Amino acid sequence: MKLAGKTALITGGGSGIGLATARLFAAEGARVAITGRTAEKLETARREIGAATLAEAADVGDFAAFSEAVSRVAEALGGLDIVFANAGISASRPLGGTDPRQTASWTGKGLQATRRTRYPAPRS
Repeated sequence: MKLAGKTALITGGGSGIGLATARLFAAEGARVAITGRTAEKLETARREIGAATLAEAADVGDFAAFSEAVSRVAEALGGLDIVFANAGISASRPLGGTDPRQTASWTGKGLQATRRTRYPAPRS
């Protein structure tokens, strides 16, 4: 088990790449927490990953709520070893059909989440 004894926070962990990553990290021995915007979706994912998984509903675009969620997760896990900043927004558009300003906004959210979670509560 490559991640035995490690703790991990995965943003956007309720579905897609985030959920797949959470499953893999848990299977490799990590204690996992997931965040996302929808509590019901997170609870379904938490049960799927395993009972020891923590789930915190928080939008990375809401700095105060997201910071509080990260603090709760870090306290519950005794700090964080790994942060997988996966939260993002997607939209189906024809190639070239996305407004560059919208793309920048989506990218900005992901970058903000990474910055906010980079060193929230390092384990000692």
